[in-house]
Amino acid sequence: MNLNELKLSILNQYAQLVVFDRSGTIVDSCNSLVDLSAAIGRSAYDLFPFIDSIQHDLHVLDTGSENLTYWGVESSIYGLDGFFDFEVAIHESADDCYLWLIQERSEFYRTYQEVQGERNLLRMQQEYHKLGVNYEDEFDRDFKRRQEIQFGKDLIIDVDVEQGEEDWW
Repeated sequence: MNLNELKLSILNQYAQLVVFDRSGTIVDSCNSLVDLSAAIGRSAYDLFPFIDSIQHDLHVLDTGSENLTYWGVESSIYGLDGFFDFEVAIHESADDCYLWLIQERSEFYRTYQEVQGERNLLRMQQEYHKLGVNYEDEFDRDFKRRQEIQFGKDLIIDVDVEQGEEDWW
């Protein structure tokens, strides 16, 4: 295996190219992430809500203009759930077609979310500390309030077992 073949075998695990024309009809796909063979000839706008949502941006895209890039899109593509970076460009060989590069980035964005969550939690704890409030105590109080609210919701519906009716208060 030469170096280019090795590179392609690695990149195929994380990227896929889809070609569709200006009317949205899918023309081709390399099928490296998900098999879109059954989608050839169908509308990308109908099959992929994200592509449908950027139709206006696509129609103003010209040869030589900057590619459209969308980072960290959470989506489901034919059962492939996760986070993706999308890039759309005019096909160099065919002006009437778009190249859609799909890059699978779930591991990166899930780790990023985890780090953001931890950072946000730390900041909340620091703010509570500045106010002289114990974060754990406040969390416990909030949890108990939520339980009481749920208990109250459950009591709103009074079921009259004898008559088999539900009274809504």
